[in-house]
Amino acid sequence: MAGLLLVILISLAVAAGVYLQQPKFGRAPSAARLARIEASPHYYNGKFQCVDPIASIMESNDSMVTGWLKFFTSHPPDLKPQGPLPTAKIDLLALDPGEDLVVWLGHSSFYMQLAGRRILKLRRCCPVITVNLPWPGMPGTSRCKS
Repeated sequence: MAGLLLVILISLAVAAGVYLQQPKFGRAPSAARLARIEASPHYYNGKFQCVDPIASIMESNDSMVTGWLKFFTSHPPDLKPQGPLPTAKIDLLALDPGEDLVVWLGHSSFYMQLAGRRILKLRRCCPVITVNLPWPGMPGTSRCKS
């Protein structure tokens, strides 16, 4: 049984490696492109660096485990808004179709107008049932339980 499990795990690892070799995942840069990358002011120490400072989960002297424990057990005081978020009722059909805009509909759903096209981006359900539960009747969530 353990041998079969090992064969399955190795097969999955090989399949994932083969899958990730597809052109859609990119390729190593050509010599000219690599020279452009390395000339970027944001590229140093062998990788691109974030231009804007970001808060780190871990302090510089914390171990990975300590950092994750702090992340999951700390309760920052500004985790929730002080009051209700400002909202505005918008008639999406009355908007000028020539105007480029984005309207946040909540969570990760957006209505966008770009280059004369109207785009509705709805959140997708996470395959883990306990995360991001969709509301009943939401399109594209037939695999999820509501």
